[in-house]
Amino acid sequence: MDDNLDEKEREYAGEKEASVYGIIVHPQPEQEEMLHSLAPLAKEEYVLGDRAFLVGTFYTRPYAKTVSADYRQQGFFTVVHDYSVS
Repeated sequence: MDDNLDEKEREYAGEKEASVYGIIVHPQPEQEEMLHSLAPLAKEEYVLGDRAFLVGTFYTRPYAKTVSADYRQQGFFTVVHDYSVS
């Protein structure tokens, strides 16, 4: 590992509080098979009464948002949820 941090690394390292950010995906019925192939360990949850899948948890918001953006590029509706907020 080198001592030179790029912009994203500095952004990720800037998190000061210990938080957990989850990526929640609300797939359309026709997207579920693709979601299960992309995230076979996704955990089914009910969010505000609607079925969704927790596809991963991360310790920095910027990294969670980056991963979330990857799912959005594939047509999924995603939300980054801060589990440290009550």
